Amino acid sequence: MKGIHSLYRDFIKRCQDTVHLHKITQLYEDDYKGRQGHLVKVYKKVGSYQLDLHLFLPNKPIQKCPLMVYFHGGSWSEGKPDWFFDACRSDAEHGWVACAVEYRIYGRERTLPFEAVKDARSAIRWLRQHATEFHIDTSRIVASGNSAGGHLVLTCAMADQWNEKTDDLRFSATPNLLLVNSGVYDLTDQTTAWIRQTLKNKNLVKQISPNFLVRKGMPPILAIHGTQDGNVPFSGAKRFETEMIKAGNPLEFHALEGASHFIWLDRRYSTTVDSLQTNFLKKWGY
Repeated sequence: MKGIHSLYRDFIKRCQDTVHLHKITQLYEDDYKGRQGHLVKVYKKVGSYQLDLHLFLPNKPIQKCPLMVYFHGGSWSEGKPDWFFDACRSDAEHGWVACAVEYRIYGRERTLPFEAVKDARSAIRWLRQHATEFHIDTSRIVASGNSAGGHLVLTCAMADQWNEKTDDLRFSATPNLLLVNSGVYDLTDQTTAWIRQTLKNKNLVKQISPNFLVRKGMPPILAIHGTQDGNVPFSGAKRFETEMIKAGNPLEFHALEGASHFIWLDRRYSTTVDSLQTNFLKKWGY
């Protein structure tokens, strides 16, 4: 939706196929409607491009609210914040401030995950910096993500070397609690080889690989992963569990036996995922 308005208008003028025209128009209008009724704030400018936060606020908050920040998946190559709009609306109805983050992706900006990591960290900092404006309790910021989004959640708390030059480093990029579904823990394996192809220093990816960044003092993390994940190897998730236990960090790890990658969509597992997340939040006082 973002940035295609002129292309859409040109398409309407030129398209001669009425059936195709109707389908595209319906898709455009549905997407447009889905982007109404919430705040959109620019949290960072990169060149001429603006990156947005989509904020959903509870009705007339009388006190500081917990914040849920969502990072979409899509292999750092595709995807959009809209995928989490329904979840954001539900959170706002239950008294949360909720936010879906736009970040740079390869399919649009030809950027690698390093830029996405910097964007994710910038987003958390911006939200902390503007917490008073949106009634956010900065001691109760939760970051949630699926797949590549789960990777970004983790790197907000771990990839301390990757900060935008324009960031105000007085504000922490670390969330207070992390929810990770089918997250990416190791960018040195073969499933992410495309990221390293253009890098002179192939080991640079270790700086944004959670398995190489575990240290003491991490925030509580709920990590859920399918044992038959064909997109992100289960072995990487298990190594993360091992490293977190060694460091004495508060990790709750759940292996979903027989599950593949899309555990948040697969009806055989999505209810379990939702339940695990709800219970984890309650456990930590949310």
